[in-house]
Amino acid sequence: MVDHISIEGMQRIVGRMGPAVFIAGLAAEIEADYRRWSEFDKSARHAIYSPVGVIELIPTSDGQMYSFKYVNGHPKNTALGLLTVTAFGVLGDVKTGYPLLLSELTVSTALRTAAMSALAAKWMARTDGRVMALVGNGAQSEFQAIAFTHMLGIRELRLSDVDRLATGKLARNLGALDLPGVQLVLRPSVGEAVRGADIVTTVTADKRNATILTPEMIVPGMHLNAVGGDCPGKTEFAQRLSAAAGRASPAEVTIFDSVGFALEDYPALRHLHRLQREDRKGQQQIDLIPDLDNPKNLFWAAGPHIDPPAPAGCAALFAGNNFMTNKPIDLIGAPTDIGAGSRGASMGPEAMRVAGIRQALQGRGLTVHDQGNLTGPANPWLAPVDGYRHLAEVTAWNQAVHKAMFQSLHAGHFPILLGGDHCLGIGSISAVARHCRETGKQLRVLWLDAHADFNTNALTPTGNVHGMPVAVLCGHGPAALTGIGGVVPAMQPSAIRQIGIRSVDEGEKRFVRQAGLEVFDMRYIDEMGMRHTMQAALAGMDDNTHLHVSFDVDFLDASIAPGVGTTVKGGPTYREAQLCMEMIADTGRMASLDVMELNPALDVRNGTAEIAVDLIESLFGKSTLMRRH
Repeated sequence: MVDHISIEGMQRIVGRMGPAVFIAGLAAEIEADYRRWSEFDKSARHAIYSPVGVIELIPTSDGQMYSFKYVNGHPKNTALGLLTVTAFGVLGDVKTGYPLLLSELTVSTALRTAAMSALAAKWMARTDGRVMALVGNGAQSEFQAIAFTHMLGIRELRLSDVDRLATGKLARNLGALDLPGVQLVLRPSVGEAVRGADIVTTVTADKRNATILTPEMIVPGMHLNAVGGDCPGKTEFAQRLSAAAGRASPAEVTIFDSVGFALEDYPALRHLHRLQREDRKGQQQIDLIPDLDNPKNLFWAAGPHIDPPAPAGCAALFAGNNFMTNKPIDLIGAPTDIGAGSRGASMGPEAMRVAGIRQALQGRGLTVHDQGNLTGPANPWLAPVDGYRHLAEVTAWNQAVHKAMFQSLHAGHFPILLGGDHCLGIGSISAVARHCRETGKQLRVLWLDAHADFNTNALTPTGNVHGMPVAVLCGHGPAALTGIGGVVPAMQPSAIRQIGIRSVDEGEKRFVRQAGLEVFDMRYIDEMGMRHTMQAALAGMDDNTHLHVSFDVDFLDASIAPGVGTTVKGGPTYREAQLCMEMIADTGRMASLDVMELNPALDVRNGTAEIAVDLIESLFGKSTLMRRH
């Protein structure tokens, strides 16, 4: 299913906050994207001109998402009772090529154009301007008026159009809005409207060479906002009119050509998608892409002509949420908080046992061996040395974890490491990586966490090694840790997918980008949805893939999982986390698991441990869904 915003959906989104607030929020999104101009593709729009108008496709991408807008400009349509401009747009995921959103853009383009006009005026017009002439009072004029009064403090709007009915329409609509402190003045001619104005906005779309402004109308300090169709030969200003590219003094004249860029439609679509997903009751979807159990079997999506045959060899395959493993499960406790910034994670393994992890897995028909707890040095609770807290003790614990995990894998078992803080991921994943090298398997790691854990001793603000395991596994850290698995780096950054990230230190953020980690942060999940996020994170695996899941319980939203040392608001909900786990189970490829950072000292009646056990059951096939296989 693809998210869809219809005209009704757009009305609901804008109606929730009002057009002024929506426009201001959209302007902020557009400005943020202009500030990263270099990240965007600058493909030229594709335009088809005819004697009566133009039809255009306008694409762009920042390497993460792709957007395009279909838009027409037909000035004579109003004589036929049709709109001059209509548009729709698509937002897609670059990683998979899947469309995420199909949205109307006819209304949205008017809102976007108004947001961009006011944003440009914020930087180009005089800051003391309070009077705007609005020449051309057609379909987009109300949006321009709202944007300039709300964002720039315009207090007098002078309305002028050759079509007196259009001016009357605009005056009635703006009067109904009751814009606070704004005076509406109707002017019969352009010259009278422009005289003494600080800003002149021309909202005209006639393809004829109809000059709107002539040089004698322009006075020093004026800002000209030219909104209109983009057709060859159309001009709103006399050809000999010129202005400054940017304001260097209050006396200069500035012009903004408001014909839109794709870079403005991209944040508009993204902004709409985020707002739609925030309003769960208002979400709409359309069945645009077939949802297949087997993506190579497109034939069965062509029609209900015949039921697909049942999969052969079901014991060796998976369908729906039937995760199958004939491997014995080894529970391995690592009771330490040696790498953490607060005490209590050392009690995590016992809390998981109290919550019934063994019984839950046995209830799934699995053979479970509880191997007890590993032993290691006590936590001395000392200050950092050379950027690391407790490096010797962290190393000892990770060596013990590495040995236990590798022995379990070598025996053909399925190890589950019960932490302990997340620094133990160094020993765990280095063991899995070593096993993959020796068996010829391809490693894939899912790092479910609120944090990227990609700090180094030079970047960390605390020295706590639980903020460094991914960097260490990728070869950045002390030799005592990077060499635990026998090969440095233990894994390549391309092997890991980070999901749920929402708290990253500034220096760490730059290092993550430099390393090229594939991160599906909470903004990505908010915009794309958990289903699409997991499809992208799990893409590219095959029968030769060993999937390791490293589940830091602070991955979950703090409202449902308070029992962790570093809670971060805004994480996945219970249902989003369930879907995440179910889709991992659907792959049938998970072969090892970490459960980290559970801190009973901060929990309420062991509730976080119980939720963790419930989600682990979903990793092993428990599902809230019923599907026809």
